Order: sequence, then C-alpha cells, then structure tokens
Amino acid sequence: MPSNTNPGRNLTLTLHADAVAAPAHNAARMCREVVDLYFGALAKADLSEPPPASQEAFFRFSITGPGITADERRSAHENWILAKAFQDLMRGVRGSLEKAYLFVQLHSIGHMQVATNTTIDELLAPFQKKARVTNFPDLLGKLNQKFATPVAFSQEYASMQSAALVST
Repeated sequence: MPSNTNPGRNLTLTLHADAVAAPAHNAARMCREVVDLYFGALAKADLSEPPPASQEAFFRFSITGPGITADERRSAHENWILAKAFQDLMRGVRGSLEKAYLFVQLHSIGHMQVATNTTIDELLAPFQKKARVTNFPDLLGKLNQKFATPVAFSQEYASMQSAALVST
C-alpha cells in the first residue's frame, strides 16, 4: 500500500557556468571564421562586375540598378558581412544573458517540487520565456541585482547595435 508521506526521490540539476558563456562564445567564433573567410575571398575577387548567379540554383532572377565601382561593391559587401556579424554577436550575447537569467532564477529557488511526469523542458520553459521577452537593459539590470560584481555591458551592446545599423 503506497504511503502519502513518502517524500519521493530527489533529482539534482547541475548548472555549469560554461553553458552561460557558450552562446556568446559560439557566436564570436563563427563570426570570426566567416569574416576571415569572406574578407579573404573579397580581397582576391574581381568585383568590377556583380558575381554571376549560380547555375545550380533552383530559382534565378536578375535585379539591375545603377552601376557601382569595384571599390564601392567591395565596401558594400564588407559592410554587409560586418553588419551580419554584429547581429549574430548581439544574438550570442543575448543568448548568454538569457542562460544567466535562467541559472540565477533556478539557483535562487533552490528546491522545488514538480510532478513526476514533468519534463526538464516543461520545468525550464517559464524561466526561458521570461528571459526571452525581457528587453536587454531590464534583463541586464535583473542579473546585476543578483551578481556580486555587476556586468557593465549596456554601452558595449548599444555600440554593437549602432555598428550593425551603420554597416547596412
């Protein structure tokens, strides 16, 4: 006969700090690789004319416009690549802050009881949603309230946003 006084079994969830850094680190690594690859390719490319459309593409179209010089085309390509890199870096930083928020919230709760059929995804979903819908300054502010040493990153993030907008 089952007893209602049985406290059940405990499950320990271990939070690794590397998981917080991973989104920003992965984005930075990929951005560096892509920028290096394409800037190297651009340095060797003949940009006096637009690159030809791929013959293997399923869907091809042509867009004409005013002619530009090779230097203008190179600059436009470089700016586009840098804008995308800054956007991805910002997404990576945002992802790291969202992970940090999740970890801080779980740590502050400490012990919680959930139904046996609850999945880890279901358990984490409300915290992840809250982090996702919170704007950057508020998210950073909420984290800084919990950190012994606040993270000063608002100006840097705004600078990356400006760089991404200026580059496009």
